[in-house]
Amino acid sequence: MDLSKLRLQNPQWESKEAFFEDPFLKELSRIKLVLKHPVEQKIIIERDRLFILRGPRQIGKTTLLKRLLKSLLEKGIDPQRTFYFALDVGGAKDEEALFDVLLTYTEFAEEKKDKPFFIFIDEATYTRDWAIGVKKAYDLGIIRNCFVLITGSSSLELQRGGERLPGRRGVFPHEADLEMGPLTFREFIQNLEPGIPLPSPEISPLPIYQSAEKLSYYSREMKSLIRKFLLTGGFPLSINEFIEREEISPAPYVTYLQALLGDLAKAGKREVYLKEIIYTIIQKKLEPLDPTLIARETSIRSHNTVSSYIDILENLFVLSTLYHARNLTDPRPSFKRRRKYYFTDPFLFHTLAAWAEGDINPFKFSRKILEGELGGKIIENIVGVHLVKKGKVLFWRGKQGEIDFIFSQKPVFLEVKYQPKIFSEDLKILMIVQGGLPISKEPLTKQRNIYVVPLHLFLPLL
Repeated sequence: MDLSKLRLQNPQWESKEAFFEDPFLKELSRIKLVLKHPVEQKIIIERDRLFILRGPRQIGKTTLLKRLLKSLLEKGIDPQRTFYFALDVGGAKDEEALFDVLLTYTEFAEEKKDKPFFIFIDEATYTRDWAIGVKKAYDLGIIRNCFVLITGSSSLELQRGGERLPGRRGVFPHEADLEMGPLTFREFIQNLEPGIPLPSPEISPLPIYQSAEKLSYYSREMKSLIRKFLLTGGFPLSINEFIEREEISPAPYVTYLQALLGDLAKAGKREVYLKEIIYTIIQKKLEPLDPTLIARETSIRSHNTVSSYIDILENLFVLSTLYHARNLTDPRPSFKRRRKYYFTDPFLFHTLAAWAEGDINPFKFSRKILEGELGGKIIENIVGVHLVKKGKVLFWRGKQGEIDFIFSQKPVFLEVKYQPKIFSEDLKILMIVQGGLPISKEPLTKQRNIYVVPLHLFLPLL
């Protein structure tokens, strides 16, 4: 590959000052709050390590790479021992092109410097069979003894790529598979109010209740923060806009939507089908569905086609699927029953819901929908995806009633009752299963082995 193409993305080779003018770094210097993601603590910059970092579009992966590169330069690492290359910008479309990129860089750098080199490859899933190109470069010794960090926006493609690199990712390769998702509410608090101590209890009714009692000292702050989080979600663009203006302009919504639609087009999928699927999930109020039912409600007609879209949305970190439990005493998934499709973040929900509904003001739309009859279902959605990050989650429906979430093998039963007062009728199903955790709006209270915990005190504990 022509060295000039590599030079374009690596201004630090000319001077550190030129690199510090990078648009991503300039934006960081402008915003009020530089959000820290917990995944940063898992990246160990040392020789002979290869990390794969996956996460949705616009979550800050590229910014993180630029920050890591900046820290190396500030520590005095020679600029020519550092290399950044965005494959979607550089146009490396297949494994041979990527191998050529790595070979061209290392030949250039080895003329002047000894290894290790610090190599950052961005948007790997743009390149077909990228892992084969990386494997070839490693096996031939080109990037051996180097630090390599590879990012991408497709969970499945990156996972498959990692599986093609056995023995080339350090002693504990599972520790090198990293996910940079939207901030959870706990992580949101740790960024906006880092001085508030957050307990880390076991997810079980009594420990959660006792920790919520302690955290209730900060109830006023927690209520304010949860109101913000329900609008901004865990994405840097929406969070920083809201911090600065107390509202979110159309720009972050459009930026994310365009990136998602670009990935969809790359996968050979139709925008109109995506809109119909999203619209149907929302119109059905996030109730359990299956591909056959969605197909009947749309012009798609084929359940196989619907399934392929759901798979892509899961791989792009948009949707998370929860399965029905076989029964209350057997917390294993029933794959034949309808399932719940949850949006992985409130901001994603607002973006896609406004788009599917044809609303040109997503922020105003998000406030209205949270205050409407769908608001409680959105809260259930948020609780569900937070629990999924902590372990296995199912749900159950039967003649006796329904349970929103069955967590882990223990199991722990959770119900979302986002209302200012809890009545005995609301607790009937939890009485049948002899205890659980209703998640409420208010109050914090207990009744025998049922522990009612408000949302603003529950989510920070996960």
